[in-house]
Amino acid sequence: MVGKIYIPITGSPEGRKAYKKALSFAKNHSFSVVFLAVFNVELVNKLKRYKVFIEEEVSQYNETMEKDMKKYLDIMHKEANKIGVEAEEVILKGDPYQEIIHYIKNDEELHKVLFVPKKLGGECLKDVFSPIERRLLLTVEVDILVIGEEV
Repeated sequence: MVGKIYIPITGSPEGRKAYKKALSFAKNHSFSVVFLAVFNVELVNKLKRYKVFIEEEVSQYNETMEKDMKKYLDIMHKEANKIGVEAEEVILKGDPYQEIIHYIKNDEELHKVLFVPKKLGGECLKDVFSPIERRLLLTVEVDILVIGEEV
């Protein structure tokens, strides 16, 4: 393998469609992929703190989110396997931006590429990228692969 493409799962509609283009790029250029899903612990804690959730609901929400993440990662992994791309799945917990940056930085791979999906159209960064994707674009110290996809 030439290197790894890191594909954060942010849940955006663009990301759900555009990752297939990232897989195609990986296959054509002999990259493996890493699907990164981050369970946003701070968001759940805020919802609990502001009494949007009671303790039982927090547990149910956490279980549902974990099942959904695993299901989505499994679908993406199968898609990668179908076209012959080596893939791994990683579920992290914490602030999505921080966890993604930390994971990529600490991976020993030499050639790293971050996949960032974008909406088509728009004139400003905020129009075409989610807040997490904007932060990654502005601060990550690896190559970036930006792919637009109509939703």
